[in-house]
Amino acid sequence: EFKYGRDNGKYLISNSHRILDDEFEPTFADLLHCHVRSTGLMFENHIQCKALPVDAYDRDTHTQCKQDIVFKLVDVGGHRNERKKWQHVLSQDNDVIVFIASATAFCQCLFEDFKANAMQESLEVWTEIVSDARYNHRHGQSGVHDTQFVLVINKIDLFYERYGEFKRYFPDY
Repeated sequence: EFKYGRDNGKYLISNSHRILDDEFEPTFADLLHCHVRSTGLMFENHIQCKALPVDAYDRDTHTQCKQDIVFKLVDVGGHRNERKKWQHVLSQDNDVIVFIASATAFCQCLFEDFKANAMQESLEVWTEIVSDARYNHRHGQSGVHDTQFVLVINKIDLFYERYGEFKRYFPDY
């Protein structure tokens, strides 16, 4: 019942004549539609965001303190066989943990398990990460000081194309 495949299949097929050409040069859109599976811990050390608001907006003076901030980004990979490596990263003093979930996963299966619903798995993993962090914080364990959690739901454009099938996979909603 579940589908397996990358969300870029339709794009690749409709652009195959161009992509398979000997003179092919990828466009920005091509890069957005590509998928590179992350394995291991991928560290990006210098991601700088300029002029981020770091304080509350002052309504009296109409100002807000801003600062350039350099982030250390770690991509831990999302497949089941990558998750054992997460504990090392999650046990660090992280300022922010960003969890990215695909809005189109409701009708997809996992890479490792063609019977498991990918969105259900994402919900379970997200719940486990947040619950473990709260437990560790309450019990004074290292790794979670004032960690902020951000859930990013991507591929919403593709979700809108497929939302008619949603009730089939999640009938309670």
